Amino acid sequence: MPLATAKMPDFHFKKIKKASPDLSVVTLEKTPPRELSQLTQITVNVEKGLQLRDTLQWVKQTHPDLRLARLKLQQSQAKFLATQGAFDPKLSGGFEFRQYNNSSAPGKQKDAFLSDNAVSLLTRYGLVVEGGYRNNRGDLSSSVSPVGQGGEIYTNFILPLLRYRGTNPFSVAEKQAALELKRAALDLQFKELQVQQKTGEAYWEWVASKRLLETSIKLLDLGKTRVSQVRKRVNAGDLPEIAFVEVQKEVQKRQGQVAKDTLNLQKATIKLSLLLWNQEPKDGRLDVLPQWLPKEVHLPKPDVLDLTSMKESGKVAMLKMHPRLLSFPISKEIAQLDIDLAKQAFLPKLDAIVSPSYQMGQDGIGAAIKAGIKYELPLRYRTATGKLRYAELDLQSIDVQYLFAYQELSAGLEQILAELEAQWGIYNAASGEWKTAQALEKGERTSFEMGDSTLFVVNIRERETADAYRKVIESEQDFHQAVLRYLVLTTQI
Repeated sequence: MPLATAKMPDFHFKKIKKASPDLSVVTLEKTPPRELSQLTQITVNVEKGLQLRDTLQWVKQTHPDLRLARLKLQQSQAKFLATQGAFDPKLSGGFEFRQYNNSSAPGKQKDAFLSDNAVSLLTRYGLVVEGGYRNNRGDLSSSVSPVGQGGEIYTNFILPLLRYRGTNPFSVAEKQAALELKRAALDLQFKELQVQQKTGEAYWEWVASKRLLETSIKLLDLGKTRVSQVRKRVNAGDLPEIAFVEVQKEVQKRQGQVAKDTLNLQKATIKLSLLLWNQEPKDGRLDVLPQWLPKEVHLPKPDVLDLTSMKESGKVAMLKMHPRLLSFPISKEIAQLDIDLAKQAFLPKLDAIVSPSYQMGQDGIGAAIKAGIKYELPLRYRTATGKLRYAELDLQSIDVQYLFAYQELSAGLEQILAELEAQWGIYNAASGEWKTAQALEKGERTSFEMGDSTLFVVNIRERETADAYRKVIESEQDFHQAVLRYLVLTTQI
């Protein structure tokens, strides 16, 4: 089919609106997401071809980077569960038999049986609660208190009054693990955006490579058809023999372009296949990807590019939803917990201990109580000072990193908007050039048939039309990749 009659794909792009609550600025054609089992088996409608939405759904489920990110998220869940274990009740105790020499009557053997079992619980405030039962029987040494024939039930309360009151290593570890879990979820979202952008760009490169190859094949077919036509006219004496040589040379040149475009399509296919992983390594998709090339491609183009609205709504969406920015407040909370814990080391350790009990049976005294204070006062604060300084510097570094990330993303948004505007202008220029080239090719072919032009000029006009159409394809690819980057940056994909 002559390039002059090649059909352009239709474009559909929703008009850009002002910022709206759903932050929807640019939308792609959506298809219902498939289940994981369907995606790993990837049942593709060959007539329709592999669509972008299916490709992005597929890569989200199977790409190794995302699977590793999900494993990291599960590890964070396991770590959070482990930190909660510090507040689980614990059963401890033991039994002991003693046989010893009586100090008051040397040479006489004494026997004693000791048992003590208790359940202890650490609260997040730092209070330790313990309840148990002890029973000491036999000839007790002076170091062991009698408890009566029925044993003794007791409770212990250890309450921190200064250091680690409310803020202690175990409660801080639990809070930080919960925050790490949130950050791991955001890291997964950020990794998904990165992989989707990489996959989407590779997808459109793959599609464009196929269309470029089709263009060069059509141009080659046109040249091959002209070879037989020119041969007949040379044999009839209408054209010199050099005209046949000229047309053969042109065919060889176009065959070279077909070979080059074929190689580019193979490269694009391999590039995309490296992103479309499967659960089983043996189920590679490289061999079937060419069958899934879409036969018709509908690239979005805007009726109106309202870059001001896109910038405003895009920045709002980026600030509210971009996982890279959302992770910094979480990191600051984690660092602040380190600071709070480090400050505790400057306080004296002062614990109040109360242990009421009740002795039962013969020789028991009934209710009993033991109370006291334990303290620990550091004489130097080098460890505490170092930990506090490190945590404060970590907090400052997070502020610097946030500022850099915000500026980088904002600059990226400005660049993408500039790309969209430029690519739209490039597409319009390429479309105009293609239409003009079509008209020139048609006119030159008519002049050649009437004997007013040469085969050399006709070949040039056909190549110019093909080159102009290639520019249209490349500008469509570049524009759509810019749209994809905008959607990724503003988390609207």
